[in-house]
Amino acid sequence: MRTPTTRLVLLAGLLAGCHAAGPETGSGDGECHCGDPDGDGTDTGNIPDLWGNWTTRFGSEQYEDNCDGVPDLDQDSETWINAAMHVGGYVPDGLYAYFGEDEDERFHGVVSQHGGIAFSGTHARPDGHTAYVAFGGLAYFDSYRDKDVIEGFGFMTLDLNGDGTGECWVRGDFTALKSGG
Repeated sequence: MRTPTTRLVLLAGLLAGCHAAGPETGSGDGECHCGDPDGDGTDTGNIPDLWGNWTTRFGSEQYEDNCDGVPDLDQDSETWINAAMHVGGYVPDGLYAYFGEDEDERFHGVVSQHGGIAFSGTHARPDGHTAYVAFGGLAYFDSYRDKDVIEGFGFMTLDLNGDGTGECWVRGDFTALKSGG
């Protein structure tokens, strides 16, 4: 069991490592960059720097259940998640992502030192339904595509009747390719 003092020392170590990596560049808001989640202090390419812009794709292998009352629910209708994604925050458990320019609709995320990453949050759909969303996968450098990649899963449940629970489930693959470089 960790004592409060032990927790404080661990937190101070995490913050010191984060500040050693330097501040986030470009936004001026002072968040930590900390883009090396495996913590080896070098850019070895085994786990990419997660911070920055990504191009995403969700649902090319999509499966729906109990969604008969939702018109146009397919990969083409979910343009908000099949778009540009920005990842910011700090490693390991203070990450966030948003799609397009909608910085107010943030999905909160965590990453392991082995490259597993997961985000979750809600999305307000144009049809008035709330989508509860989780997406992520494994972050790695793909030498074939010569890109940093997050490849894995996407899951949404839609609240069709406004009761705060999902009645329609959508599952599919999720792929994100790091922009630039």
